[in-house]
Amino acid sequence: MSAATPTALANPDLPGALNAATHAALMDKHGPESAYEVALSLVQQRGGTTAHIGGRDSFQMRGCGHYGESYARRRLLFGQPGEDMPPFLRDYDWGLELAWLTPRLLPPDLGLIECRSRASGRVLRMSGDVRAQMEAFAVVPEWQELDEAQLILDLKAWSNPAEVQTLLESCEAPLVARVYMHLAEKARLPWVGKVALGRVDFGEGIMELGVDGLFPTQGDDMENWHDHKELFEKYQLWLPKETRCHYECHQI
Repeated sequence: MSAATPTALANPDLPGALNAATHAALMDKHGPESAYEVALSLVQQRGGTTAHIGGRDSFQMRGCGHYGESYARRRLLFGQPGEDMPPFLRDYDWGLELAWLTPRLLPPDLGLIECRSRASGRVLRMSGDVRAQMEAFAVVPEWQELDEAQLILDLKAWSNPAEVQTLLESCEAPLVARVYMHLAEKARLPWVGKVALGRVDFGEGIMELGVDGLFPTQGDDMENWHDHKELFEKYQLWLPKETRCHYECHQI
């Protein structure tokens, strides 16, 4: 093993050589959760990556959600399509499962904020409310349950309509835009009527979220839950069948 730089040995929290010695020093000083956050802050300070905390993790880190066991064992780190996870995070064991997610969704710098973590005390780049909500829908169903993504949307019901408008117009995933607006209208969020939908690219034709058990299907009696029939026709969206009960029971 090559010798660590003096900076890394003296204070692993400062930008320096990001190597095995730095990793060991961070783990020894901070423990798994905080060491990962300090490592991410060092990577972000160096630049050259769009890596940021996104989706449900952004809310969790800011104390706006509690996702229990799934958050305790796994962190969701977002980047841009075609981008690799920063080697310092990828090549070392941080005591956590790191999921590197790169959906084609939004420009790299749009809707991001900087926030100080309560766990590590480090300032980290992460998604603001609206971007984090869209990211949650972008990774359904592989990394996020739809019901949980809906809760994340409802969690910050009073979003800034101007910010919602900007991110929807910049959204590169028409399916995400449709799901986002469909569920926002279903939940009757207060900003919905202030968004100019004609400026948003929703794509064309019916779109599906998931692969099996979708509804509504040709045999469904839409009149059983007619309050939502217009909503489905408007956004031409098929959803996982397990969510049907929320419409039949008129849960908002």
